[in-house]
Amino acid sequence: MSKKNPIITYEFGTLYIEGQVHKEGDIPIEETTFNNLWDFILSNKATDDTDVIMSVHTRGGRKFIKTGRYVGTIQTKNGQVIEVLPKIFKASGQQEKDKVVCRSVFLNMLRHFTDIKARSFQNVTLSTKKGFPILEVYISNYINAVEQLVLGGLKKNYAPVEENQRFLKGKLDITKQITKNITNKARFAIKYNKYIEDIPQNRIIVTTLRKLISDSHSTTNKAHISVLLTILADIPSSPNIENDLRIASTSNRLFTSYDMLIKWSKQFLLNRGFTTFAGSYVNQSLLFQAERLFEDFVAYLFRKYAPTYNVDAQNTRFFLVDRHNGKRMFQLRPDILVETDKNSPKYECIIIDTKWKAIDSSRPDRHYLIDMKDMYQLYAYGQKYRQGQTKEIGLDVIPKLVLVYPYSEKFTEYLPEFVYEDIKDKIGLKLMVVPFDLTDPFTYEKQIHNIIHCLDVKPEIQPIYRYEYDWKDNTIPLVAAEPTPLYVQTMLVGCYRSKEHLEWIKQNRLYNIRLGDRNGAISKSGLVVSASRLLLYDYKNPKEYQIFELDSSNHIIAKNDLMKSKGYPDLKPDREYLLYVITQEVGVKPYFDVESLRQTYAPKLRKGSPFFVNL
Repeated sequence: MSKKNPIITYEFGTLYIEGQVHKEGDIPIEETTFNNLWDFILSNKATDDTDVIMSVHTRGGRKFIKTGRYVGTIQTKNGQVIEVLPKIFKASGQQEKDKVVCRSVFLNMLRHFTDIKARSFQNVTLSTKKGFPILEVYISNYINAVEQLVLGGLKKNYAPVEENQRFLKGKLDITKQITKNITNKARFAIKYNKYIEDIPQNRIIVTTLRKLISDSHSTTNKAHISVLLTILADIPSSPNIENDLRIASTSNRLFTSYDMLIKWSKQFLLNRGFTTFAGSYVNQSLLFQAERLFEDFVAYLFRKYAPTYNVDAQNTRFFLVDRHNGKRMFQLRPDILVETDKNSPKYECIIIDTKWKAIDSSRPDRHYLIDMKDMYQLYAYGQKYRQGQTKEIGLDVIPKLVLVYPYSEKFTEYLPEFVYEDIKDKIGLKLMVVPFDLTDPFTYEKQIHNIIHCLDVKPEIQPIYRYEYDWKDNTIPLVAAEPTPLYVQTMLVGCYRSKEHLEWIKQNRLYNIRLGDRNGAISKSGLVVSASRLLLYDYKNPKEYQIFELDSSNHIIAKNDLMKSKGYPDLKPDREYLLYVITQEVGVKPYFDVESLRQTYAPKLRKGSPFFVNL
């Protein structure tokens, strides 16, 4: 069989028999290859995945094949390799250069796919390997992974062994002893466990290598496989591939280093990629859903370039329906959840959905071609993570919502923000729709940081009152006239000295801060900031605390006579107080370390002094 150059096409491309009438951009293939693909698709028609991978069509007596949303490689029975590349932004306008860019992007995403160990994928210098098909890249990286495993040492395990020996070891097999050694008293039919490399995991790898040495067209790959098979010469091929794969796929922490290799072996040995079909008209099919590759790659970039955040793909924390006949229903799975530590006083939650679709920023009349169900989906995520997190950590969480699409000729800039809820003086749910340029790795870090901060560009303006006491006239504090941008809540952290003090606070719905120069009071030179929340802790045991909502626009200046009339338990002469008005207690309190907060926000204040924290 003569070596054939790979045929390059893209997602949603069209393949036709060479010599037939076609449209511009369609890809011609020889009739034998076309028929192999045609029969392969028809033989798998009952499989759900087939139509989204490739589909057959006839128009005016002309047959053609359409590729779907899967990318990767198919090798037909006649040896023809067909590469389906991601259809992404083409910066050059030159066909050959575009193929190199698209293939480079595809391999880069493939390197960090969650089902593929990233360290085993080597960078391929495509400029020097222009005709190197993706299938050979995949085989090459399987070989590299096996080489790393061999260098680290193959695993051994106890395997049952049956032998007819001159000595007695393990257990005597009575049945075989009677049938085989009835006339030979010097032999023993024995069974025992032996610690050997001839185990299912290693047999599967050897079987895969022997298959790949015949499938590969690369002399380099063949040479590497030959060396590995020499090293592994004592390990036989698998006598029962399905049984060995079943055993090797069983979760075992001792064999975690084999996990990815076994998954790859399964693809090669069963003639299937990350799809559910198989057929007799192709040699290999290594196909990946482009949207999954994009989602996993963006998640990987967040983990790499936003190390201070927790990144979780396909988070399953909430359900759309909390209760139906005593059960929750319709589990929510946002593509990527990026959040700070829940114990952080500056908790932040970013919900990201990736969409492998082409949208058009020049068509606001058609909603930029954004699917409305995606907008509904993000709104549902925002509401659930807003309300659920509020209950879980005791903070009013406003999640940031982001839709990420691939950068394209018609989508190069962020769209104006989408405001789901326009609520006066409050921050409602908002959504940003952003492009991600896959063609320039040098901008990845900047793009990730821009996504994290994209909804900080236009913060809502809320009034935050700052009071400055007029010590000369002993009058009510002056209120700052200008509202200040408020990105977060302000929490007052204060203590109570006794049970009587705590009871007074709860009964009067007031919290008092002393004004003056004494220890624990607000200094004459300081500004008193309004707050929307109070963390009230026990002076003797700061781990004991309660959290209250405050009326941030209502404060009272109180002298002794007012405090006396309200029955204040620790009344002393010539004292003045600023009173914060409590509205309600927060039902579920988050965890706070009071001493750590004090060291962070007010390191110079003495123990028991009130201070303010931005949440």
